[in-house]
Amino acid sequence: GKFPFDDASVGAVLSVIKNVESFGEQLVAEISRVLKAGGIVLVQSFTPSSDQKLNNYIERQLLMGGFVEVNASATSSQDGVQSVTIKAKKPSWSMGSSFPLRKAIKALPKIEIDDDDELIDEDSLLTEEDLKKPQLPVGIANKPSDLV
Repeated sequence: GKFPFDDASVGAVLSVIKNVESFGEQLVAEISRVLKAGGIVLVQSFTPSSDQKLNNYIERQLLMGGFVEVNASATSSQDGVQSVTIKAKKPSWSMGSSFPLRKAIKALPKIEIDDDDELIDEDSLLTEEDLKKPQLPVGIANKPSDLV
């Protein structure tokens, strides 16, 4: 059934369930419908201490329903029943939503050179010493035939 609340009108939902299998897709969809973006859902269940599968089932249902930050905490009692509280958050974005990514465009700075005197003469960049071919030290093989 439907909860008697408008869409996105509730900040938190507490669901106490006795039968874990009753926490199905329809209930998760209805909780998602009434929760505001960023709203919290708490699911309280009581299961035998040895049965971890049922708690995993609730967590999976919440994740498949689009909830994020799903966390479970369990406390055991003396009679072999554990109380499990599962907390999840409805994301602040809608499933299937999209928005354009805007890439920041940085314009290159414009450089204006008005004076030809500021330009560097290419011939003055290298000295005569820089242009000389390097000499190999004596005793090092210069040709492959010297290695034989």
